Amino acid sequence: MRSILVRVAAIACIAQAFTSCSPVSTGLAQAASSDTADATRWVYYNGTMKWDGSWDWAVTSVNYRDTTGMPLSGTRDIEVRSQKWGGWQPFFHADCQNNANLCFDVSPYKYLIFSLKPTVANQTFDSGFMSAGDSKDGVVVHVSVYCSGGSNPPINEWESCKVPLSAYGLSNTKVLKFSIQDQSGLASNHWYIDNVGFTAN
Repeated sequence: MRSILVRVAAIACIAQAFTSCSPVSTGLAQAASSDTADATRWVYYNGTMKWDGSWDWAVTSVNYRDTTGMPLSGTRDIEVRSQKWGGWQPFFHADCQNNANLCFDVSPYKYLIFSLKPTVANQTFDSGFMSAGDSKDGVVVHVSVYCSGGSNPPINEWESCKVPLSAYGLSNTKVLKFSIQDQSGLASNHWYIDNVGFTAN
């Protein structure tokens, strides 16, 4: 696997009605989508962001080295500080917008997995995908039905989510990015993410 250093000067966010996006580049992307898939392919794990970065919207900050959330595993998690309907949106490789061969192929996997820690009552999340060419694909999924906390997850406790990729109804398995979006509707909020990846099991 090779690391890919990406420079992102400016981007256009066209997913749904998102009006602005904030690019955050980590320069830690793993191997291209042609690599043989493991049983689990991590996006973020044990304090390390393994994709190239995130193109977020209505987000004031993303801390990939957070400790205040009491990480589920390892010593770090992700803290997202968002505005109303803000979303964290990791991207695999910026040039996937123009070259499908540089996208992430989800076909070997069956599930998108991640852990979330809500900080307010009734905080749930939506998730969706953008495929090669930065094109909206499939449907937005309200993930609470696939999360251990359900529609009213406990405050300040980790919940595990395992969303079948079939639920998204993707027509293109070559993806550029996906999103996890706060549905609390609060003007400002913060929440935590950990152990994000794709799994075949």
